[in-house]
Amino acid sequence: MITVFWARRAVVDGGVQPAAVVVEGERIVAVLPGDTPVAGSREVVLGADEVLIPGLVDTHVHVNEPGRTEWEGFASATRAAAAGGVTTIVDMPLNSLPPTVDVAALEVKRTAADGQCAVDVGFWGGAVPGNAGELRALHEAGVFGVKCFLIDSGVPEFAALLDPAPALREVAAFGGLLIAHAEDGALVTAAAGPRYADFVASRPGASEDSAIAGLLRLAAETGARVHVVHLSSAGALPMLAAARREGVRVSVETCPHYLALTAEEVPDGDTRFKCCPPVREAGNRDALWAGLADGTIDMVVSDHSPCTPELKKLDPADSSCGDFGAAWGGIASLQLSLPVVWTEARRRGHDLADVVRWMAERPAALVGLHRKGRIAAGYDADLVVLAPDETFTVGALHHRNPITPYAGRELHGRVRVTWLRGAPVNGGPVGDTPPRGRLLTRQENHRWPAPPRSRAEGRPSSSRDRHPPLIGGSRGEEDEMSEFRRLPDLAVRHLGGSVVYANDDAFAARQNLITPGPAVFDPSTFGPQGKVYDGWETRRRREPGHDAAIVRLGAPGVVRGVVIDTSWFTGNYPPEASVEGVAVDGHPSVDELASAAWAPLLPRTALTGDTENAFAVDSTRRVTHVRLRIFPDGGVARLRVHGEAVPDPALLDAFGTVDLAALEHGGVVTGCSNLFYSSPNNLLLPGPARSMGEGWETARRRDDGNDWVELALAAEGTITVAELDTSWFLHNAPGEASLRGRVGAGEWFDLLPRVPLRPDTRHRFVLADPRPVDRVRLDIHPDGGLARLRLHGRPTETGRTDLAHRWTAAQ
Repeated sequence: MITVFWARRAVVDGGVQPAAVVVEGERIVAVLPGDTPVAGSREVVLGADEVLIPGLVDTHVHVNEPGRTEWEGFASATRAAAAGGVTTIVDMPLNSLPPTVDVAALEVKRTAADGQCAVDVGFWGGAVPGNAGELRALHEAGVFGVKCFLIDSGVPEFAALLDPAPALREVAAFGGLLIAHAEDGALVTAAAGPRYADFVASRPGASEDSAIAGLLRLAAETGARVHVVHLSSAGALPMLAAARREGVRVSVETCPHYLALTAEEVPDGDTRFKCCPPVREAGNRDALWAGLADGTIDMVVSDHSPCTPELKKLDPADSSCGDFGAAWGGIASLQLSLPVVWTEARRRGHDLADVVRWMAERPAALVGLHRKGRIAAGYDADLVVLAPDETFTVGALHHRNPITPYAGRELHGRVRVTWLRGAPVNGGPVGDTPPRGRLLTRQENHRWPAPPRSRAEGRPSSSRDRHPPLIGGSRGEEDEMSEFRRLPDLAVRHLGGSVVYANDDAFAARQNLITPGPAVFDPSTFGPQGKVYDGWETRRRREPGHDAAIVRLGAPGVVRGVVIDTSWFTGNYPPEASVEGVAVDGHPSVDELASAAWAPLLPRTALTGDTENAFAVDSTRRVTHVRLRIFPDGGVARLRVHGEAVPDPALLDAFGTVDLAALEHGGVVTGCSNLFYSSPNNLLLPGPARSMGEGWETARRRDDGNDWVELALAAEGTITVAELDTSWFLHNAPGEASLRGRVGAGEWFDLLPRVPLRPDTRHRFVLADPRPVDRVRLDIHPDGGLARLRLHGRPTETGRTDLAHRWTAAQ
């Protein structure tokens, strides 16, 4: 069934505008101007006082079921979420019994939630002392990341992780995310009694600042991706901003209570206001708003942490005698987060597009929910009808224990209807269908299509099972968006890519699209044609049509995903884009490419400004060129085309001895101990490195181990010469290195025994006993950097057969 939502005001593409939102089944299929004629089998017409916004994504919710369901359960929590315009929540690993610190506990949690949820639900895992070995299994089981406490959590079964370094190293190794409750217990003192000022003094902002500083230092050392939950202290903002500038992979959230409440207004004894870290002074609140406005704080989530009235230590007859030292520290606000934030945001001059960015888009991006958080084609039809100007007084709530500091408060913004994947939500303001919420996993948002089978006796038609995803994630990678981003960029200039055509590049040159490294921006640079952008930018269209650019891949192959990076383009990015591919061998002209039979890789899809828009591609065909279309015009900073190179086996045969590790021939890095400074894929690029930044470099080790890289060769072969190039690495080259090889899952054997390496030197070693290998491991001792790794040899007959199968399957 097709449903059309007609809205005079909708939050679309970062602004508020009229829109016709077309929904087929559970997905949005089109977002059109509000006056576009559209036929649908059902129409939803919003009133003049209503705004259509995407369903919110709340990544910080304590549901507590099983084990403490009397505090809050999945049925009551998700009803409250729906009533508040929240269509996706991610549940925290503690306060339930058992806590989600291993896969068995995760399954208990999922079983408890199954069939009860009015909205979609995902799960965090937990990092506690002694369970570092469980974190990868939790990651593979589908949690969106793991949470730790750097201070006592308040429940004995979820102990504080006083030394998070082992967990961070483990998370970095598999490319996961660690989120942290950051307070320094050494700076926290005991509190007792009804005086709120005493409680705030017992947990000073300095305790947060100290813990965050330590977390940032470890994140820099390990390369791990970290997220700071419920930031209360504005004193930490400068160090967070500085860490980002230095490349630390950190994101930050704050909560409605820190943005709406102040310490000055909390009555003594009223423990409904107690949370940890605490609500602070008005000046601190204003500084948090400034951090949210300038982007230092990424998002706003509820930290919904309810409990029973008994645990709040409240006297029903006298709310002024509660004990802040003994009461449970948590605020229940899941149903009220949107109106609480909107009430304060509008007073400070922000609009609904800002609120949607903070409470829908960015939380969805944090956990890689790439079909949530926006009104755009291809996204889930999670929609909310909001009356932003209507006021209401907080009364009855769907929370199991509706104890809230907002009781009796007048707020702006009433949620009138909530839709989950195209249908009204059970338990929300309208609708009484059975609960439709799904239990989400990380894999559902990162999954590649299953490998198709070739015509050659059921052999894999691609090299995906030869090349499992790279272990770890580079510091430049954002939000673990997709596994495909671990594969090499087949279009990058270093690999030989070129932008061979663009119909217009009036403002910024087309070749910028494939420049290595992130785009940079200098607000002071203007040229004769206007603002200078590091990207491709076309003029403003005054006629129908769209703009396009064609990129020749440096290594033709099968595309697994594309990134259309609009970094720094805010008011001038294209609202939509598509990508097509074609295989034309030889050296075709632009006219020949224009007349070729292009096939879609990415259909016309909505983009977000100043964002690395990442999209998985379902294709098994080899392509030599891709065409980027932008609708109607605008700027794109970078186009990344990630995939697996598929070389012509006849060409490799003609070469004779070839570099079996080269990316352009199909070699791929499959594992890596550390990629703190740069990606190990750089080792396999063609040509010499032109600087230290074009190689692979690890962090300095402070233990007795060593760093390593594993790779799958282009094909099984015999290696006769190994080249280990330390060019440009003067004071940080490894001291020694060795090579081992194997076939498939067989035993490793020595190819090159441990040998000393010199700085800034191309080392060439003739291998004494060439044996067939299809996988190689390079160990460097103890750490450091290499510019290139070359493994010269010839494919075996088995390797040639595999190359031929892959070539045939990709045609």
